[in-house]
Amino acid sequence: MRIRNITDALASRWVILTIIIWVGTIMVFGFVLAYSSKNENLRNEQIELNQEIQILSEKKNYVEAGKKNFTLEDKKLSIILADLLSAGKQSGVALGEMQIAELTEHDNYRALPITISMKGDFNQIGKFVNLVEKNLQFQILDINVSTKETKGIGIICKIRAEFLII
Repeated sequence: MRIRNITDALASRWVILTIIIWVGTIMVFGFVLAYSSKNENLRNEQIELNQEIQILSEKKNYVEAGKKNFTLEDKKLSIILADLLSAGKQSGVALGEMQIAELTEHDNYRALPITISMKGDFNQIGKFVNLVEKNLQFQILDINVSTKETKGIGIICKIRAEFLII
């Protein structure tokens, strides 16, 4: 009887030990599976981020190459156009076509010929002319005014000017 009790005790311990081993194995397998899935997600995110880095690097190279091509004349041209657009907005005229010709050389300076078309009333066009003439480098050479195309509603104006570059 005593041997039987010992055998039963050992058998029940083996059963419990087997259950504990299986539960432990299942838990370890579950953790491995969860971390493996998380690791796969992180790898996919890393691949996407590396692709974005590559695209941004290409864009950076493109911008830097563009900066090398952007000369001082281009910068001045941007400033000139920004000034004209600002004057148009402040005066209320509707700016139309702007034509910029090749830079012309004079004795002591260079000039950038500009032709600007706009539509507005007499006061708006006058205000535009006053605003652009405040810039001492901007000189108006000719102003043509017409009401033919507007059928009496507003004025079409074409200004021929030069922006002086010293």
